[in-house]
Amino acid sequence: ILISKLLRGYPSLVGGRPAKPYYNIMKDILTGIKWESFKKFLLSRYSKSHALACYRYSRKYIHFLDNPRELETFSKAKKCNVMKALAVLCKYVGCYEYWKELLKQYNIKWETQNSFESFLRIYRNTNRSNVFNWLKQIQRILSDKEKLLIKLILFTGMRRVEGFNCYNLLVKLGRENRVNEYFNFEKSTLEHFKYQDIFIRKTKNLFISIINEELINEIINSEYVSFHAIRRKLERRHIPVRFSELRDFYGSYMIKHITREELDLLCGRLSGSIFPMHYFSPSFEDLKSRVLNAPEMMKNEITSQNISI
Repeated sequence: ILISKLLRGYPSLVGGRPAKPYYNIMKDILTGIKWESFKKFLLSRYSKSHALACYRYSRKYIHFLDNPRELETFSKAKKCNVMKALAVLCKYVGCYEYWKELLKQYNIKWETQNSFESFLRIYRNTNRSNVFNWLKQIQRILSDKEKLLIKLILFTGMRRVEGFNCYNLLVKLGRENRVNEYFNFEKSTLEHFKYQDIFIRKTKNLFISIINEELINEIINSEYVSFHAIRRKLERRHIPVRFSELRDFYGSYMIKHITREELDLLCGRLSGSIFPMHYFSPSFEDLKSRVLNAPEMMKNEITSQNISI
């Protein structure tokens, strides 16, 4: 109650930091955090990798809640990640307004990629050649089941975590003769929305993936795959992990065959704007036809580079 009263205004903020009485209260709150409970809270709301990163940053940089000036010495990416972690921590303990006011007093702003940086990323883009070279490198290193996983991600544009979850779920359901609960054979669609605890998250979602039945049959007759096993194989040969670039490649390729709204639907990025929420109603049969046709053309282009897939 005392904290909420103090948060209603900020008469105690002077000289770029909270006045002593308020700071002492904050110090008592933050030193009394039950870190294991906070960790469980993060894991219940975010993906495991993001939750653990947020947890580590929160513990390492909690002293920034006294003086956040050192944030300005970090790279843009690290600064953003630390600020996000501390914002989640403050929301967890109920002092988010304090954190916002502290940043304001120190004139520390959230930074995002500006238009010039976006232009340079597009102009200097080498994603296409990077993906082709990477596929060439890994085809002699990965097992058949691991290459099948790469194919699934390449042809659906799933994020890495989504791709592994989808693949292993298909293997599991295949062994239990329950694939039809996940894959709609009539619509050639993986219905991720039926497994909300896996694919529907706070910020990153995956609703459906339209994919050829032939690939599904290959997967359900395969074995489970592990990201750590693939990463170890690549690291031993000093080959980078490029799963995120597969998603970039998919998006850049598919936009030539489907509309932006359709691509957003397949990538789980439906916005809250008026058009997609109330007026966007594509013909699913037409969408399915175009989406299934595009990976075949993508496959032909890849195999023309002497890459087996």
